[in-house]
Amino acid sequence: MSSNDSPDPTVLAIGSDELRVALTTAGAEMTSLRDGENREYLWQAGPEWRRHAPVLFPIIGRLPGDTLHHDGRDHPMGQHGFARDRVFELAGVGGDEAVFRLRSDDATRAVFPFDWSLLIAYAVTGATLRITQTVENRGTEPLGASVGNHPAFALPLPGASGEHRIRFAQAEPEGFRRAPENLLVDERHPAPLEDGVLTVDDEHFEEGVLIFDEPRRRTLTLEADGARSIAVDTGDFDVVGVWKPVGAPFVCIEPWRSVPTPEGWDGDIVDKPRQFVLAPGEQRAFSYSITLS
Repeated sequence: MSSNDSPDPTVLAIGSDELRVALTTAGAEMTSLRDGENREYLWQAGPEWRRHAPVLFPIIGRLPGDTLHHDGRDHPMGQHGFARDRVFELAGVGGDEAVFRLRSDDATRAVFPFDWSLLIAYAVTGATLRITQTVENRGTEPLGASVGNHPAFALPLPGASGEHRIRFAQAEPEGFRRAPENLLVDERHPAPLEDGVLTVDDEHFEEGVLIFDEPRRRTLTLEADGARSIAVDTGDFDVVGVWKPVGAPFVCIEPWRSVPTPEGWDGDIVDKPRQFVLAPGEQRAFSYSITLS
């Protein structure tokens, strides 16, 4: 499922004197993140990766065979779900805030047989952007889903010299897991951190994303000498992935509410491990923030 029949995407900007954010109704995606001096911090898409900061819904990673099972029926479901490829409704916009909405329809029910709405709000205060994603179950049966974020930060940071680092502000993670083929494996690896710092080096990413899945709130700060830093507070998202294609001039710090599907698991989507389940009429909101320090 590529896109719905909505009008062409709308591009808009919100911000403050310290932070300007460009957004599009195509996937409710952030496409630019600039400071008060008009310096760009977000990856501007390119051959290495054609996206900027996609929203992941209703799954993270893949399902075995790219197939969703529910109530004895099979439905095709691509990597990271479909929200990133849909045109959202612009539900509200002001000088420092924009809200996007996506609702289930016949096309989504063909791949994800539930009734729901997804509301995504972006709000700028000073040098901080807060992103809030609200999922509502509008149907009559329990809804199991995941939601995540995939912002890519351009390298080098403006004005940077030397190596780039990601600093973990809280206790060092006990380890990380990998997801070959975007399916989570059980094996846990020692975290390649020194004094809470991960060097942004291709050797760490040769086998793909690093998944820090111990459920906790974290602040990860991308930094380099001579540059402003980017602090990602994962907030309500209790898992974070760090991904950098080898040789690519960007790194992703990805707050997730869930993990990729465990390798070998092939059950009903409502029973998928580590996702959230909403009762009919229930909704849940998840927020995280990005701050230029």
